[in-house]
Amino acid sequence: MFSKVITVCLNPSLDVTVWIKELDFEEPCTAQREEIYPGGKGINVARVLTMLNVPVKAYCLAGQDNLEMLKTLLVQEQVAAELFPVKSAIRENMTLVLKDGRVLKINRAGPTLKLTDLDQIYHCIKQSINDDTILVFAGSLPPGIEKSVYRDFIMQFRRQNIRVVIDTGVFEWEDYQQIKPFMIKPNRVELEKIFHTVMPQKSDLEQAALKLAEDIQHVLVSLGKDGLLYAGNQQIKYISVPEVEMKSTVGAGDTTLAGFLAKLLEAYSLEQALCFAAAAGTASVCCDGTEIPKLSDIDQIQKQVQCITIS
Repeated sequence: MFSKVITVCLNPSLDVTVWIKELDFEEPCTAQREEIYPGGKGINVARVLTMLNVPVKAYCLAGQDNLEMLKTLLVQEQVAAELFPVKSAIRENMTLVLKDGRVLKINRAGPTLKLTDLDQIYHCIKQSINDDTILVFAGSLPPGIEKSVYRDFIMQFRRQNIRVVIDTGVFEWEDYQQIKPFMIKPNRVELEKIFHTVMPQKSDLEQAALKLAEDIQHVLVSLGKDGLLYAGNQQIKYISVPEVEMKSTVGAGDTTLAGFLAKLLEAYSLEQALCFAAAAGTASVCCDGTEIPKLSDIDQIQKQVQCITIS
């Protein structure tokens, strides 16, 4: 179906995770442990695919002030990446992990981009793609880039019949009708935002996913501890996952997406790809910070995953 993956990350991050005993609003909180991970959805997808030995390269617009830090972290994980420097610094996101297991996540906005910044990354990606490439556009938009600009940026590749995957909370139903991506992976909140409505019942989620699947081949909805909802080819599938001890949900959706793509590339069946994706996302929440789960942990969890077709 495809032989390589390119991820596009317009707003990468350095994810700083700090473990503390408790929040103290009167005295300074003392860090018991601190880790820094390369972050941003597009980078996280590339990290997981690299671990799974899938050919992948990340293309990122990265603030020049601390670009070397991100490059070093990616080299340590052997992630192939092309970093295009822009003014200012890569955003440093903060995750506070309390002793009682509560997590506070703070995402910064990132550097303000110009349209010329998009031009430089577009031309390099264009030279690297062919008919068997899949492009993954994942993550938040940095200041300076409007939704319409991002949509038009993606449409340049769609007009070349390149399959694209989208994982962002930016777009609405009308945008997806125009883009017609190969796959999207919203979570429940993002699915509600796509249609501007609350979806309290499973049937609401199912109908929304089926509506999206009219223009999108694969619609994969993350449901947290409830697993995954899949819509495609006029089918609805639920993938249940076992209960696990949760350490961090940061990057779980990215790991799910990468797991699904990896198994499609290896020509696994749809059901096998979905089960592996659900197991990968579940293994991810068992990791500290935004660590990448081990393949052995994913395989162990996959034994407890079930896929049920309901229509």
